[in-house]
Amino acid sequence: MSAASHHDAAVLRQSFAKYDADGSGSIDVRELRALMHDVTGEEPTDEETAEFSRAVDIDGDGALSFDEFKAIYTKVKSGELAFGGLQLAMDAFDTLVAAEPDGSSDSEAEAEPEPAAEAAPARVPSADRAPAADRPAAPAEAKMKPKRKKDITGGDIEAPAPEAPPSSAWVCLRTWFGCLCGSTVLYSRDALKRAVRNGCPCLHPRVEQAVVCLALPPLWIWMGIRLLLLPCLYAYGGRCLGALFRFFYEGFERLMSRCGCNCDIRYHDPFFSCRDGPLSGFTDSEGGDVAEDVVWLRPHQIWGKEGEEGSLFENGVSPDDIDQGSLGDCWLLAAFASAAEFPGVVRRAFLTTEANWRGRYAVTLWDGHKRQWTKIVVDDRIPCKAGTTTPVFCRPAGKELWVVLLEKAFAKFVGGYPNLAGGFSIWALQALTGDDAYTLSRDSAKDAARPWYRVDMKHAPTAENPRAVKWLHHLGADGETERFADDLLFDMLLKYDRLGFIMNASTCFSGRKDGLVGGHAYSLIAAKRVKVKGSDPVRLLQLRNPWGNFEWTGRWSDASAEWTTHKKVAKACGVDPGKPSDDGVFWMAYEDFLAYFDSIDVLKRTEDLHDIYLDTHEDMKPRVFGPLRGCVVGLCRYFVACQGVRKLCCGRAPTGDDTVEVDQKRLHCCGRQWC
Repeated sequence: MSAASHHDAAVLRQSFAKYDADGSGSIDVRELRALMHDVTGEEPTDEETAEFSRAVDIDGDGALSFDEFKAIYTKVKSGELAFGGLQLAMDAFDTLVAAEPDGSSDSEAEAEPEPAAEAAPARVPSADRAPAADRPAAPAEAKMKPKRKKDITGGDIEAPAPEAPPSSAWVCLRTWFGCLCGSTVLYSRDALKRAVRNGCPCLHPRVEQAVVCLALPPLWIWMGIRLLLLPCLYAYGGRCLGALFRFFYEGFERLMSRCGCNCDIRYHDPFFSCRDGPLSGFTDSEGGDVAEDVVWLRPHQIWGKEGEEGSLFENGVSPDDIDQGSLGDCWLLAAFASAAEFPGVVRRAFLTTEANWRGRYAVTLWDGHKRQWTKIVVDDRIPCKAGTTTPVFCRPAGKELWVVLLEKAFAKFVGGYPNLAGGFSIWALQALTGDDAYTLSRDSAKDAARPWYRVDMKHAPTAENPRAVKWLHHLGADGETERFADDLLFDMLLKYDRLGFIMNASTCFSGRKDGLVGGHAYSLIAAKRVKVKGSDPVRLLQLRNPWGNFEWTGRWSDASAEWTTHKKVAKACGVDPGKPSDDGVFWMAYEDFLAYFDSIDVLKRTEDLHDIYLDTHEDMKPRVFGPLRGCVVGLCRYFVACQGVRKLCCGRAPTGDDTVEVDQKRLHCCGRQWC
């Protein structure tokens, strides 16, 4: 890359970080208006901003990524894009960044681009950008002229002035009222900062920081009550009301049965067909057991005990709860298993916190196309093989329902179980969390030295396939596809594991080899580099097969002699060489991983108060004390063991769009670095 290219890349990175005031990794319409103001020297109207946004927003998601931001610069330089005075004033990008009081020199601008958050200038009062006096004036030719309309008589008339924005007092009142009444929930210090900034945009940065510091202790106390104490009271209230309604409903049911009416008062989802018989929509290769008769059974019918609804979460959430059935949705179950490593991710998806006799459960999933959370309600009727009580699809390891209900919610989300056959784990992970995700793929034919590259997923659903996506190559600062060497990839996996990112890996062959299943998705649990005396460090990866069996049988497998030879490595990985188990979890050397896997899905998981939940201990005997126990233990962890402070103030919040130098909030709490 030439020095000029280095300079352009560094300037663009700094410019992007400057206008991305909220650190979201993208420039929204409000921030785009600030960019247009600085470049053109005029305050753009709503119509001008919307028109320009449509011209440069390539993927149509309403915000500009760094690639789209860079495309503006490239098109203007080549003369492909002209909007008002923008083409003439685009050279002001360099001057605007140079004018920022960030202490950077010309020699620093020639260096390699740094992560966006590190290059971002300090916030300035009033407008999230430098004051007008510090900004260079745009050229006279670059002034954006106001829009005019043509009168029917032949003259020109001024366009109507845009509606005045709401007053700052009203915005402030609305923001803080939303926080007090609960419609705006603040799960992190960053969310509190945004609320203060939106509610009182005229505050000086130091005053804003003081307000945030003063509001943190009350927020910490309130969120502990909201996340643990109130759900406990709600659980007991729900149980009491549920028992009362169940008593009357069952009495009504017995009365109707005496009159010859066999009615079922449990919840039946009217928007998801659960008719007994063969399931339609499957191909011959996907059909399997579902081509035969299928019956839909309630949990108490499966376990053969009236009044036994099972547990929504039996003994908590664990990857061992998952066992794949006849449906080819290993990609989905691998995502479930990976998410179950962080129980808060799964718990957050369920609005219903424990099993109920009526069989009605609510789940929230992220719609990546609409970019909003979607509430999905399902009943607890489970498809089973006719004449048996064995589920034909996902099977729980015990009496927990979360696995089968979450699979059913995904089936309803995409239009039926047949639409779950075959897919991408990254899609399911993003639907569960709403966090940013991407895929690292391997192709050594194009570049043997740097075979790995990143592709980003863009949602493009169709009527036939609601899960349809497009894959876009991720571009680096030089405008070329980012590529990585094998050694660099392992360093990236180590960092991703340390940051708590969720990862999956897919095999690149067909059939079965050395215990691995071809065309199969595995959960990538951990990465380890252990120094060995007298030899190179050992690089290992831990994976899980969602089937719960069929493990790797090569080097560093459960029964491998390497664990006995290298006891230091076994201790670092937590492996007992004398107790191999066929549970689907195994270790393998990184060099062997490269030979069998060619794709890694990465979800940049955010960690905040969302990870805190009330465990109602549904399986506790007597059951009545379950919520109380969960509340007491949870409050002790939250207030005494600093869990609440750590999640609120020191949570991980990955920012930017970098792949290698992943940027995140790095904060210290209780004398140690938590992230």
